[in-house]
Amino acid sequence: MLREALVNLLVHTDYAVPEASLIVRTPSGFLFRNPGSSRISEFDLLHGDRSDPRNPELVRMFRLIGLAEEAGTGIPKIIRAWRELGLEMPKIDAGTERYEFTLQLRQAHLLSTEDRRWLRSLGSQWNEAEQLALVHAKHHGYVDNATLTRLTGQHLADISKVLVSLRNRQLLQMVNRGRSACYELSSLGISGTKIPTNTSTSPTKQETIPENLWNELMQIGAIVRDHSRVERVTLEKVLVQLCSLTPLAPNDLVIILERKKYYLLKVIRTLLASGSISYLYSDQPSHPRQKYIATEIVGKELSPQQTSLDFKSN
Repeated sequence: MLREALVNLLVHTDYAVPEASLIVRTPSGFLFRNPGSSRISEFDLLHGDRSDPRNPELVRMFRLIGLAEEAGTGIPKIIRAWRELGLEMPKIDAGTERYEFTLQLRQAHLLSTEDRRWLRSLGSQWNEAEQLALVHAKHHGYVDNATLTRLTGQHLADISKVLVSLRNRQLLQMVNRGRSACYELSSLGISGTKIPTNTSTSPTKQETIPENLWNELMQIGAIVRDHSRVERVTLEKVLVQLCSLTPLAPNDLVIILERKKYYLLKVIRTLLASGSISYLYSDQPSHPRQKYIATEIVGKELSPQQTSLDFKSN
């Protein structure tokens, strides 16, 4: 597929501009960049429905010597070959903002050994799209149509069927609806065990948290819970303070703060990156019972009065 990427670069380069084409080899993969944006839409580019090469004479030359196939098959062939190796979906910038085309091929496997072991523990056979949907939801807290389309390169309609199928099999549950719809792992998806039909899958607090401590957590969480919208910095401060009192799981935070799980996981990732909180199971970030704990004990509690200026009106 590297040969196809090189041919694609040469036949689509705009040789009338002074900028040079660029090929970069790094430990993580390859980058191909040429002056001249794509002359067709990204959809047509990915699916091979149309072709409009900037240098048709070069296309004919490469075809005569067996280095190019039918017009429009280059990028789809590269993507297909890269994905068959189990590697991340190639990243393409068709040049909507800058007059250049970029193709990035990262040598990063989408599924680790641990991911494959976890999928096997669910006790079923999964196609590639289903595997990627479940693993992305496991690591990132959610998966949506756009993300899975980018990961697999499949058509949006096919991706919708995959997500609906996983939801119907009780492995994913829908969060929000409409354009903001996404999915997160259900209890069955996390544990791999059958959920009794009369058991609710709504988040419940940890049974190990003493009642008096839970009440204190709920009191602190009211700073966020009692307002439909708060500043991001306020939410982060409250979340860190909560995690300074006891290790908390995402479902605990959903109850305490009354915010969507996928949104809280985004905030958690920011706090993890900044070092404000850390994993309880630091050697297993994807532990099914992962909790989060503050790296430093918050010395002074927040109060509604202290943060009143941080709130946005509805």
